[in-house]
Amino acid sequence: MTAKELGARWSSLDLTDGNIDGGNLHIMSLGLTWWLTPVFQVNANYRYIETDWRGLNGQGGGLMTRILLLLE
Repeated sequence: MTAKELGARWSSLDLTDGNIDGGNLHIMSLGLTWWLTPVFQVNANYRYIETDWRGLNGQGGGLMTRILLLLE
């Protein structure tokens, strides 16, 4: 028996508080998890990140992979 999971998430963070101007951060995540057996999974997750601080804009992305084996 195998199962696949697809996930998506949007995160937004305002880092400004009082006299501190930390800017804004936005993250979009897309992930896929494949359960090969009930105790073994393979996961891949991509994140696209945008920042805005005092008119300076930045962006980046990254791919994370993981293999998980559950031991009882």
